[in-house]
Amino acid sequence: MEQELPDSSGWKKKQRSEQFPIFERHVVEWVDRANLKWVPINDYVLKITTEKLMSELSVISQEDYTDFVVSNGWINNLKHRHNLRSKKKEVKEVTLMRS
Repeated sequence: MEQELPDSSGWKKKQRSEQFPIFERHVVEWVDRANLKWVPINDYVLKITTEKLMSELSVISQEDYTDFVVSNGWINNLKHRHNLRSKKKEVKEVTLMRS
């Protein structure tokens, strides 16, 4: 399902719902657990972990991930859909957290 939302310039942006809700739920739960342990997460770590979760879930899930690619655009949209933001914990560490 797509929803059109006006942005500050007056243009309408499409906000797409998740294509794989079970998969995204597992990814967001992983992010939440990692945050509880203060594990630093950046986009690269998120991509690698997401690809690993996808291969594990493809065996047991009803969702078909055959043509799915974990792209930078998908990661950015995931962060937007689930309100995940980068927060600095220390000078050199950046992690994703819900704001």
